Amino acid sequence: MYTAAPDDKVALRLQRALTGSYAFTRELGGGGMSRVFEARETSLGRTVVIKVVSAEVAAGVDADRFRREIQVAATLRHPHIVPLLSAGEADGILYYTMPFINGESLQQRLHQTGPLPVSEVVHLAEEVADALDHAHRHGVVHRDIKPANILLEDEHAIVADFGIARAVRQAAGHGQTMLTATGLVLGTPHYMSPEQGGGDELDGRTDIYSLGCVMHEMLAGSPPFEGHTAQQIILQHFVKDPPPIPRDDVPEALRQVLARALAKDPNQRYASAAEMRNDLRSLETRHLPPSRPATLTTRELGSSARTPTPSMPTSGPIDSLAVLPFDSPAAGTDDEYLADGITESILNKLTRVSGLRVVPRSVVFRYKRREIDIPVVAGELRVRALVTGRVRQRGQTLHVSAELTDALNEAQLWGDRISRSAEDIFAVQEEMAAEIVKSLRLRLSAEEKQELMRRYTEDSVAYRAYLRGRYQWNKRTRDGFLRAIGHFQEAIDRDPSYALAYAGLGDAYNVLGYYNYLPPRESYPKAKAAAMRALDIDEALAQAHASLGYTRLFYDWDFRGAEASFRRAIELDPTYASAHQWYAWCLLVMRRMDEMIETMRTALQLDPLSLIINAHMGYALFWAGRFDEALEQLARTQALDPEFALTYWPLGAVYVWQQRTDEAIAAFQRLVQLTGDTIGMGYLGITAGIFGRPEVTRDVLRRLEAAAKERYVSPLDRALGHAGLGEVEETFRWIEKAMDERVSDLVRLRVLPWPAAVREDPRFEEVARRIGLGAA
Repeated sequence: MYTAAPDDKVALRLQRALTGSYAFTRELGGGGMSRVFEARETSLGRTVVIKVVSAEVAAGVDADRFRREIQVAATLRHPHIVPLLSAGEADGILYYTMPFINGESLQQRLHQTGPLPVSEVVHLAEEVADALDHAHRHGVVHRDIKPANILLEDEHAIVADFGIARAVRQAAGHGQTMLTATGLVLGTPHYMSPEQGGGDELDGRTDIYSLGCVMHEMLAGSPPFEGHTAQQIILQHFVKDPPPIPRDDVPEALRQVLARALAKDPNQRYASAAEMRNDLRSLETRHLPPSRPATLTTRELGSSARTPTPSMPTSGPIDSLAVLPFDSPAAGTDDEYLADGITESILNKLTRVSGLRVVPRSVVFRYKRREIDIPVVAGELRVRALVTGRVRQRGQTLHVSAELTDALNEAQLWGDRISRSAEDIFAVQEEMAAEIVKSLRLRLSAEEKQELMRRYTEDSVAYRAYLRGRYQWNKRTRDGFLRAIGHFQEAIDRDPSYALAYAGLGDAYNVLGYYNYLPPRESYPKAKAAAMRALDIDEALAQAHASLGYTRLFYDWDFRGAEASFRRAIELDPTYASAHQWYAWCLLVMRRMDEMIETMRTALQLDPLSLIINAHMGYALFWAGRFDEALEQLARTQALDPEFALTYWPLGAVYVWQQRTDEAIAAFQRLVQLTGDTIGMGYLGITAGIFGRPEVTRDVLRRLEAAAKERYVSPLDRALGHAGLGEVEETFRWIEKAMDERVSDLVRLRVLPWPAAVREDPRFEEVARRIGLGAA
């Protein structure tokens, strides 16, 4: 009989709660997300394993949903899958049970014997692949294939913990933030596919990659990649080729199976576990000799040795990098906007180089004024190399230094210190971009060389004004947008042919109109004029086409024209994430939901840490009716920045449709609190009203009326408030005023939470028709 230590609160609570159902025999160990106990199930007299979900994970998991989700995996029945018997909660502790397997794990076997005979590797891998095939065909991806989860009984492989990672993830809700942070959902770094390490959507091919890592370890005695930290290991999955197996008894056909399973690109791997199983089965039927487990020396192991050297060998050409924010002496100085501008300029130039993946601005600028550990940051950003630098200006002399570093071995590939006249800022940026490309040994086409040297203005004063404008724009505040307009206009006054400055001006006026910082009839026409002027100067400027599309969508209500503008912008610059993001809005209005999701997903892939794109991805999933996925996405957005106000807009919308009253009201209250403005007040008003909190709605209407005496307030916010109180006539009076003022949010008329009395009024469909939204 197992007796828990007096200070082991988890074991004591679990034993007390399960007394009568299970008699605990011993603790078997555990790790990651669980502790493991052997017990006797008293009702059936059988020996089982009880796995306890750790407290830090259980705190973010809904127990009822965990049980429901685990039922999916419990339906799996296969000779090489350990079945799940039950799942539950006992005194606040989540647990699940499975049969006791009388055997060791593959991890224990490898620890005891080292590398396995080739025939045994093929045999075990074929059985695991067969188990994966069965699970994948039933919609279950394991997500954590590793030696510890492969049990050996009578020389056969049996895979444990199928569906557990998925059940925890699905049941987490907003605990997703914590789960990702602890690495429990991500898997185990040594066996993690590149897409899993990057937090991308997963399918069965991630398990195929993990099985490839396990096969490598069975053959070589260690996983393909090692490192001192999880980040170092994950980085190698992205950028480094697996080391060759240093054994002469491994047939070429098996090496090919391994290479295909370990392809970085999921599309280059086996399309299914069945296909991989068949190849392994074909190998097994060739009567592979039961060769002895090879004894490998440290010299033979090379980079597979357990203790990696600080300097890792490079592998193949460098095809991914991040340009980190150049350092400047102090925040708020001219040096800072210059440093930011030079960083962004070099980044944009390198983005144009085919075959080179460059991390977008919104991602790298999170590292501004942070201590940089090269391997750690490269691992977080999934890149092979980093560009770092410093900017100082003394009088009329500009001092810029920069370095290009290979993250695998921290070797400096290029570095330079440049001191030039401040007038030569263009040449400084061009030289650095060219030297970086040269150091990476990339071959440029004639067009790419031209893009690398492209200047939108020859006037350095105009350029500096433009950089100040972008610096203010990137603050993404009302004051920042207004200041940006002044700087963009200053740049235009210096150089009336500066197309990029006109595009910036258009973007600023668009956003001021969209968020009702300025009346739409004041801001949008100015945005359109600026975008049109930019295109008169340079028809091939993607930013200007996207800016024009924005105005056509939210002000002109010319949805076909907006689509044409966005498509042209994407054609000119497929890497421009905002163009994809705004195009997704356009597709929503035209009710092309599948295209909307894919387009927003593309925007997110291009700019994965953009807060606004992450929040809008959640909105897109909400509009498509995929509420659970929307909540997961919004939890990820909150993990990036819990203070980002616009996350709470779609979050509140999901809660409204799920009838989660208190949470919906709290989300919109948080939105209003964080913006410190009228943004979101209308949504708070209608939500509180329809959920029986009219006092909150009346307070919202009073605050909107008071605010309107000082600044522009959207009539649609008042319409929403009156709708929450059931005041239909007042609702339509304010909707008509919103129509007259061309309020942006009217394009979302159909997805707003109007009560039935408003939706069923004939005037509602008439308004939709006038906007161009088509029949219901």
